[in-house]
Amino acid sequence: MAATLNLTLLAAASHGAGVTRTSVTLDLTPKYAARCQVEIQFGGTITADPTVNIYAAVDQVATPTFDTIPAFTFSIPRTISTTKRASVEIPWGIWKVEIVNNDGTNALTSSSVKAATLDSVA
Repeated sequence: MAATLNLTLLAAASHGAGVTRTSVTLDLTPKYAARCQVEIQFGGTITADPTVNIYAAVDQVATPTFDTIPAFTFSIPRTISTTKRASVEIPWGIWKVEIVNNDGTNALTSSSVKAATLDSVA
């Protein structure tokens, strides 16, 4: 079994005050699967949990058409001045990982997305 570890897909993205979205594409077509980890760094004031949406695409083109309804969605519970991480297993395909700041008045300090992929099975 071969794997690729510690792939940084999104590093230290900022989320301004208000509902903001940041996304990154994860192309697993040459792979078998991946474990995707989302990290959120909360500031001193936060009033809503951020959401992670993961959308699938079926076309393997330069600009994939992603579903409008996420295949996976989860929230990361907010805690003031803390960094939290959550992971999800993602199967073969092309995926968009989106982080949504749901706080209408406060920013998230930063967010990042990392992955480890299963490249081959021997």
